[in-house]
Amino acid sequence: MEWSNAKKFVIVLLIVLNAVLFGLNYRQRMESSLSASREKAIFEVLSRNGISLYTDLITENSSMSRLTVKLPAYDPQSVQTLYFNGEEATVSQTDTETIYRTKDRTLRLSGGEGVLEIPEGTGQIASFGSTSAQEAAEQLLQNGGRSTANFTLDSITAAEDGYLVSFYENYKNDPVFSNHIEMLVRECGIVRVTFSYGEITGYSGEKREICGCDEALLTFLRSLQDMEQENEQDSSVTIGRIELGYDYQEGDMLSEENSVNLVPCYRIYVTEWDEPFTIDAYTCEPIMQETA
Repeated sequence: MEWSNAKKFVIVLLIVLNAVLFGLNYRQRMESSLSASREKAIFEVLSRNGISLYTDLITENSSMSRLTVKLPAYDPQSVQTLYFNGEEATVSQTDTETIYRTKDRTLRLSGGEGVLEIPEGTGQIASFGSTSAQEAAEQLLQNGGRSTANFTLDSITAAEDGYLVSFYENYKNDPVFSNHIEMLVRECGIVRVTFSYGEITGYSGEKREICGCDEALLTFLRSLQDMEQENEQDSSVTIGRIELGYDYQEGDMLSEENSVNLVPCYRIYVTEWDEPFTIDAYTCEPIMQETA
């Protein structure tokens, strides 16, 4: 009899405990979610200020850790395989960069950044246009094997008698904006590849709360109004995309001595601007103000 009562007590206790945990989890989800009323409010505020929003808002803003990157190590063999199709390149060194050269290609490496120039292009592209330019860029990306396997298309824009095709890396479904590759594609093929890369070592530190997407948009609005007052920017703009990922804080730079902790940030892509507007999701403050 006593054992039967004890079992009933344990069952009731577990039911109550599960109910409490469910309630706590539900409350946490609600606190980290953008409600319908907040979505409506930010749409109205932006509209009243001449900002058109043609994208879905990010409605989940769960706590996020920092992401640590370090300077990548390049060896001549891997460089020649990746950028020169295995052809042996001559190597020279200056105070700031390492230069690899073959008869038709030049690669300049400095820290985690590099520029590959192919003046004659990688080969004629039939039916040249944005689609075939993207296909050519993606093919070159695939040739990088595992080192570029996690890169995703960011944007494609008309520029310099061709198209600029940009990619950024994904790490465990988190966009890493600071790891990016940009290719200039013309009818003769790819003529320039610019990249910035930090080797990801993993998440760092405890998870911290981040601001909501609507809060980031209010920061963007205030910054836009400041620009308008300084006659630098028209406040009537169109937002075509918003993403949440990782980027450098302003002033951070990779070096041989130090790794860097990237911070969560919102990227707001404005149709009329060449560059996205980036906001630190921890502080809800702009990381960079440049729009060209």
